[in-house]
Amino acid sequence: MTHSDSKWKVSRHDLILYASCLAFAADSVANYFFPIPALVLSIPALILIAMLAINSQRLLLATMIPIGLITFSLLVNLARFGYSQEDVSDALFLILTVAYLGASLTGAPSRRALSSMTLLFALLFLPAFFGVNNSFGNEDALASGSTDLEFLRSYKQGLYRIPHLAAYMLAFGAMWWFALWEREHKLRYAAASLIFMACCLYTGSRTPVFIFLIGFMASFLDVSFKRISLFIIALIAAALAVINIDELLKLTEGTFLYQYPSAVKTAITDFDRLSRAIIWSSWLSAMKEFGPLDYIVGHSFANSMKYNEIHLGTAIWFHNDFLSIIYSYGAPSLLAYIGITLLTTSKLKTSEKSRARAIIVTFVLASGFVNGFYKYLPVVFLFILSFLHFNSSTAASKNDTRQH
Repeated sequence: MTHSDSKWKVSRHDLILYASCLAFAADSVANYFFPIPALVLSIPALILIAMLAINSQRLLLATMIPIGLITFSLLVNLARFGYSQEDVSDALFLILTVAYLGASLTGAPSRRALSSMTLLFALLFLPAFFGVNNSFGNEDALASGSTDLEFLRSYKQGLYRIPHLAAYMLAFGAMWWFALWEREHKLRYAAASLIFMACCLYTGSRTPVFIFLIGFMASFLDVSFKRISLFIIALIAAALAVINIDELLKLTEGTFLYQYPSAVKTAITDFDRLSRAIIWSSWLSAMKEFGPLDYIVGHSFANSMKYNEIHLGTAIWFHNDFLSIIYSYGAPSLLAYIGITLLTTSKLKTSEKSRARAIIVTFVLASGFVNGFYKYLPVVFLFILSFLHFNSSTAASKNDTRQH
């Protein structure tokens, strides 16, 4: 094989990544102009491509168990409550994520594929700088004169369907280029990571930003004096920010940055006003009405939205993967999903210390808990998990070979 042939060779994991990201991009662009479920329609093909990449019977079984439980719960609840497009769509997203988790345990996309897809994410957001955004949120909120801190939010999303999607994908780009910088210490990689993080901040979606910062701080938890010192400095800086939160609110008033210190202020002075506290309280009330069968197969995703429409006045889901799964599909499905997620992230336990690895694992687990991972389709994050694992394994193998 010539060098040129090797350069353009596409592996099975490259194919999964390209197919997933292009389907996602096509869906984003199409839905900016007119509603069409382009991504949902492509999910069965994407699931098949991912499953074909699993070349181990043991891993295939570990992947099929949660998929089987989710499918069983879906069919039972369709029979109990009737057909619902929301139920089928949610189950497909969840099954696709499980399939991707299984595939990520057997290999990873190439560096070229991952880098090029982060550029695609940037292109989807680029129109936001020219005023091209969906109508999500209120552009005039910051100048409204309202005293409601949680109302004063400004969102940007470009061609993405919602700001959360833009924020997740841009945060992935920031983590990817940070991982390359950590490995090779090239200035252009650090600059690319900062640009992606700044764009993520500009979306106005707070959850990915805060999780990224938490992961970054957690990455310094190591026995080395340098990392512990940096972690203490970061904690002091965070404490000073909390102490001076009113000054930060005045400093950022009227800008898109206002909603970040406002979240801290709300958490300190009026925690129950936070949207997650409200939604999760609704979940707790809903779970109190569960019967024995509901704990086994759940109560359907569509019913969760109906419940919130009645009790919160808006048809939204629980904004937490784990809470939503146990409500919609039951406890067995939740345990199986947690099992394969932990199996995937545990592959990052190598002897080599990596801040990027700590950030990414924190991001995957925490984002699923506070905003939703599978539901918003940031499934491409899963491939960077396997990339870092196999890259580290390769490096370790090379070192062992040199020593012998």
